[in-house]
Amino acid sequence: MKEDKEEFDFKAFAKQAGDALRSGKPLAGKDGVFTPLLKMIIESALEGELG
Repeated sequence: MKEDKEEFDFKAFAKQAGDALRSGKPLAGKDGVFTPLLKMIIESALEGELG
């Protein structure tokens, strides 16, 4: 049985990413700005392969 996942809020992510970039946070890496988005994309792809 698949678990319903919370939908990714792209508008909130875009605002948070802009704020983080302006504050000097890196784009990539463990604490990077795009890490949460990349994680969501990879998990969705893997779920698609398994499902």
